[in-house]
Amino acid sequence: MLKERFWLWWLFALIVAVIVVRIMAERTCYVSPDSSYYLAAAEHLMKGEGLIAPRPDHPQVNAYFAVWPAGYPLCIAAVGLLAHTSVLVASKLVNVIFLGLTFALLYRWFGVKAWLVALIFCSYGLLEIYSYSWSEAPFLFFVLSLCYVVTKDLEQDSNPRVLFQMFSCLMALFLFRYAGLIYFFGIGLLLIYLVYRKQWLRVRYYFSALFLASACACGYLLLNKEMTGYYTGIGDRMQPDQESFKEFMVLLVRGIWNQLTLARQYFFNGVMDELYLLLLLVQLIVVVALIYYRKKMKSTFIHSIKEKMLLFFAVFYLVCIVALRKVQPFDAFDYRILAPFSLPLLVALLGRLTKRDAEDYLKKVQPWIIGFMLLSLMINLPKHYVMTWLLGWVR
Repeated sequence: MLKERFWLWWLFALIVAVIVVRIMAERTCYVSPDSSYYLAAAEHLMKGEGLIAPRPDHPQVNAYFAVWPAGYPLCIAAVGLLAHTSVLVASKLVNVIFLGLTFALLYRWFGVKAWLVALIFCSYGLLEIYSYSWSEAPFLFFVLSLCYVVTKDLEQDSNPRVLFQMFSCLMALFLFRYAGLIYFFGIGLLLIYLVYRKQWLRVRYYFSALFLASACACGYLLLNKEMTGYYTGIGDRMQPDQESFKEFMVLLVRGIWNQLTLARQYFFNGVMDELYLLLLLVQLIVVVALIYYRKKMKSTFIHSIKEKMLLFFAVFYLVCIVALRKVQPFDAFDYRILAPFSLPLLVALLGRLTKRDAEDYLKKVQPWIIGFMLLSLMINLPKHYVMTWLLGWVR
């Protein structure tokens, strides 16, 4: 048991090492245009100039930072001041900190078998997210935290502290991404279910948390409007052209396909190379093995509140983001947009294997899962950079 506990943290160290090498090898240090605005806002905060950054539509003009919520630049500035580092280094440290917090949450949730669930973070999409200076790293932590809070509350007698925990998760989700408002509606739907079940104590706690978080979020948006004239900082956001329904469905299916093909080196857009085909074949073999050994598990696969809540929030987010994307076009369905769908889904599936009634099944499929996810991690190392560094070190 002690040995298994250390496996989780060895895996964390290995993933962090891969992320560091990826950042060092990448010419841009995994800084996208969005990242630049986060870093600029954090830089102004560290200088005591307030929450300002260049406007996306007029980069030469500084304005109140409202196009994205303030949570991520605030975290970068705090870490930068505490660690005495640049905003770029601080942003990478923020991602590593929240990755560590996510691993700690998984350990609290799944115990010594948490390392199995944490293998998900060897996938291409999550390695990209934790390499880039994006708010998705902390956002995903609070997505899982909200699932954890709801699950633990439903598994036992409700406690007043769930009010504070749920309020904190909802506010954090909103402060890192405006899309966090989706989870407000998810809790609202869950609240309707609790009313139907006449669980009045939980109804009281959930309603109070949702009401307080909604009031704070509305206050934040009103402040944005007061400072900029718009609720999210800019009037006419840059949007891609509206696709036809057929084109929209192609983008959606492609996005989901990318989220479910875990081992790859790029976002698949219809063109396959030999390595992609080989990795796809390996994943298909692993899936066949998982299905073949299913008879080793005697009980139903999805039956506990834990899996049901993770799947509920995963599917609810997917439905909402697809509807929003259809009504108001924004970025494509990439690993950044769909990670809050795929991460809870995969946590539910791998988390199910950590239960006692799945021990025989896990013994059969564990080598397949470990081998495949470590292959994904290895494939996503910048091998040319590593070899060049090793040759230089040897010489």
